[in-house]
Amino acid sequence: VSDITLEWQPLEEGTQYRVQLAESPAFEEPLIDETLEEATLKVERIIPKTYYFRVQTIARDGYIDQWSEPTKVNVPDRYRQ
Repeated sequence: VSDITLEWQPLEEGTQYRVQLAESPAFEEPLIDETLEEATLKVERIIPKTYYFRVQTIARDGYIDQWSEPTKVNVPDRYRQ
């Protein structure tokens, strides 16, 4: 297993970020679906393989933007050379 940190471009102060991580770019069954106040998410003890994540911003006034395009993340096995 590995640990990864997902990061994206932060917006103005007060913006929240809804983040999803899934095994499929269609996000049918997200493994993670969290709303955060920081533009970073640490994922601990994740199985090495390919994942996808996307971010949706929630403005201070409550406006919810569209999802970002999925980003492909390859999690390597840190114990293999």
